[in-house]
Amino acid sequence: MCLKISYVRLILVRLNYPILLELILSLNRNSKNIPFYSNDVNYMVMIFNHKSGYFFGHAAKLWWIFIITGVFALVSPYIIAMDVSNTRTVIVGLVAIALGLALKLNYFGLQIDQTKKQIRDYTAILGIKTGNWQPIPSFQKITFTSKNVSSWNTPNGISPTFKSNSMTYTIALFADIDTPDFFIQTKNEKLAEQRAKHLSAIFEIELERI
Repeated sequence: MCLKISYVRLILVRLNYPILLELILSLNRNSKNIPFYSNDVNYMVMIFNHKSGYFFGHAAKLWWIFIITGVFALVSPYIIAMDVSNTRTVIVGLVAIALGLALKLNYFGLQIDQTKKQIRDYTAILGIKTGNWQPIPSFQKITFTSKNVSSWNTPNGISPTFKSNSMTYTIALFADIDTPDFFIQTKNEKLAEQRAKHLSAIFEIELERI
């Protein structure tokens, strides 16, 4: 199964079908044997890819609810007798699916092409990444920091309820010793450690923990 998914991933990357790729691999995100392309390293094409966050913040976690609601709205006229016109039901279903896709596939992050020696901050709209590639600078240091950050808890993705404290981990790349040229952040400690070690290996620079 893992091998088949890997072949599918490679084909979709080569054909540049990011939306389909995102949806297929997101369904396999919980598998321990299959790396998640949109927020991992794609070893087949040597692209380091870190998804930093979503345009709609915590509301992006609700994407699957909109998709399920939309699909139900589309099929409900065929399984349930309804007074509402089929046209209106189809419109509601399509709008819900569109909102779900917008929540899931609009995000931003950092990419490093190890083959072409290029790096970029990117923005993804419906899974299609845009952003200017530039030659990788001669980085002088890589730092790893952690900070306790207070934030509002939004269980429904929209309405804040109470404040909570959480650790935010930052990996920064410096060409100039004083100012970071690129950085990535995550609240996942294990992921942060993996990212830091991998970037350290890519650029052959010892990681500085601050």
